[in-house]
Amino acid sequence: MNEGGLLSGSPSKNFTAILALFERSEPVDLVTLTEVLKKMGILEEVGGIEYLNSLVNSVPTAANISYYARIIKEKSILRKLINRSTEIISRAFAGSGEVDDILDQAERTIFEISEDRVRPSFYPSKISLNPALRPLKDSTRNVNSSPAFPPVFPSWMS
Repeated sequence: MNEGGLLSGSPSKNFTAILALFERSEPVDLVTLTEVLKKMGILEEVGGIEYLNSLVNSVPTAANISYYARIIKEKSILRKLINRSTEIISRAFAGSGEVDDILDQAERTIFEISEDRVRPSFYPSKISLNPALRPLKDSTRNVNSSPAFPPVFPSWMS
């Protein structure tokens, strides 16, 4: 998920600040988020500390985070579908260009939204690291002499 999945305004700005904390591997809590928003100069613009505090008190626990993330993703897809459908309708009403070209563009546009729906955003490290580390692992198997430091690979790389 990215910023485009959220509405504009305060939620998007809060998401940007939370993402900045996450990318720096810093904890995301009321104190750190407040500090980042202050440094960005937008704390009051997003509602101030009072608003952030109300979010903390009204947001459900992280126990159901995957369910909440799915809801946000679904709403994002619906917003994209609405926006792209409006563009398709505008092109169809304008009638400029060949009908086949307009239809092809409409199909591509809808297909792109469908592709976003089925493509995962995150992959387990085993999946993403194995192809990169396989040549290194294979090269150590072919060593005839015993190395001073024998290679040790985690069991998930087997």
